[in-house]
Amino acid sequence: MLVSLTLSPTTIRDAQALKIGVRVTNDSTKPVRLSATILGMPSVVLEVRDRIGRRVSLLPPPVPPLEEDLDWAELMPGQSLSFTYSGSEIFGAPLAPGAYSVRIVFSPEGQSADSIPQDMLQSGQAHFTVW
Repeated sequence: MLVSLTLSPTTIRDAQALKIGVRVTNDSTKPVRLSATILGMPSVVLEVRDRIGRRVSLLPPPVPPLEEDLDWAELMPGQSLSFTYSGSEIFGAPLAPGAYSVRIVFSPEGQSADSIPQDMLQSGQAHFTVW
């Protein structure tokens, strides 16, 4: 699975203005089943760190849905699933001025056996600055 991350804008005054785009692409030769519900929860899948590597507190995740309430997406080879998160969904408090990094880290623990063929979805780090 390929996971890409884009940020807009990359220099902000208020973290609420940040937009994070995520694209998950099935680069395997087999269909892959992902929980669109869980991937749509930024506080579950995002990791934000300050310039010295300390984790930044995010808004708490919603109450976990019941298994029967999860939405699933089956990605055929080459197919993608995209999400956009806004700063207002992620940060509960203003961020201090400085440099930050963000990435997707999602462990598909509990997904069905025909799910993701590896243990974890991860993106590279993307960077933004609060001034």
